Amino acid sequence: MNKFAKQFVEQISVEKDTAKRVHLLMQYVNLYFDSDYEEVNRFLTNELKIYVAQKDINGEALIRFMMSYSFFERGDNQEGEKEFAKVMQLFPDVKDPLVRSQILNFLAFNSSHQGNFDKAIEYSYQCIAEGEKSGNEVSALWGFFSLAVFHYDFKDYVNSEKFFTHALEGFKRNEYPYGAARCETGLASLYIQTGKTDDAEKLLLQVLSYYKELDVSSGQSRALNDLGVIAKKKNENQKALEYYRQALQIRKKTNHLQGVATTLNEMAELLLAEKNYAEAEKTLNEAKLTCEKIKNKSKLYRTHLMFSQLYRNINEPWKALENY
Repeated sequence: MNKFAKQFVEQISVEKDTAKRVHLLMQYVNLYFDSDYEEVNRFLTNELKIYVAQKDINGEALIRFMMSYSFFERGDNQEGEKEFAKVMQLFPDVKDPLVRSQILNFLAFNSSHQGNFDKAIEYSYQCIAEGEKSGNEVSALWGFFSLAVFHYDFKDYVNSEKFFTHALEGFKRNEYPYGAARCETGLASLYIQTGKTDDAEKLLLQVLSYYKELDVSSGQSRALNDLGVIAKKKNENQKALEYYRQALQIRKKTNHLQGVATTLNEMAELLLAEKNYAEAEKTLNEAKLTCEKIKNKSKLYRTHLMFSQLYRNINEPWKALENY
């Protein structure tokens, strides 16, 4: 656990008011949740005992959902589903709108990973409503961030930029640099898709420096992955591969399998473009296994599409058709 995460743990440990502990916990999780799942889950397990003992539904539901989500991210679907079922039993009795907002935002992303974007959008708007009810603008802004991500996935770049910009301005207004960095990373991805690669690269180098300063590994890997995408677009393939390898190393180290699947797909796409079919097939096989483990249909779709392109190029039409 890095020094910043340790500071949060120490701060939470001395706080006696359970409601305040919950709010501190949400700050901690937003920053370091996907930086070290194993360490975070150990910490959450200890916290859970406190809320269960005190029959604090708000704290118990929040922690169980965090644990559930981390299990899904690591591909442990059985444990994830077990905790998720407990959360859904508790959720109707959760009264704190700030906690409800946080859980709804996680529910939105969980739905999107399973390919259920209608439900993801619905949860995002519910997240915004609960966040506004709580009086905590930052909580509501995460809902707008989610909407930006989902519209990006739909290739609706106009609305994606609108939501990212709205969230970015709000995070800056509230002096919440982590949220701003997440939005800038999202805008960089959007700029890559719309041909503004110089703007994207400038943003990514800026946020990479910030993530390194705070030792947020998930943010670093995200920025490195997208810098690889930019290098590929500039036909700097070796540079792109190096960025991808750095991103993959971080994501494997933290067992962030959702990120691993993304980076493997990016690497495979580059290897296909270079006609390095043997390495492309090897990378796609690893990507396929990872996508199946985390049950991410949208990423698995991309993997099968590239498999079909690969087998068409090496004259194996039946395999190409099967994957298509």
